[in-house]
Amino acid sequence: MSGGWQNQPKTARRMIVVFGLLTLWTLLGPLLVFLSIQLGNDDRWPPESGLEWLGVGLGIGGFIVLMLGTLTSVVLHNKAIGKPVTGKPGSAGEGVPDGGGLN
Repeated sequence: MSGGWQNQPKTARRMIVVFGLLTLWTLLGPLLVFLSIQLGNDDRWPPESGLEWLGVGLGIGGFIVLMLGTLTSVVLHNKAIGKPVTGKPGSAGEGVPDGGGLN
């Protein structure tokens, strides 16, 4: 890795941080949902109390927010470095350098 973390563009650092948070939430979110339901009066679906629904909402909503944040940070990073965002699979605008070697 040449240059280190400090030499990366701000958008690249943000993209890595948001993706790391999404990775952690992929493990912690389902655990939060499970514990929210198990710690209620009835440990079956659907949740009954407001706290159980809050735990389920935070578990699912947190994942959705972090997924959208990750996708947005990739688009903003590509715009900041001048790559076109084409949306074509395997294209350089998708965040894969030089087409990802798929040519």
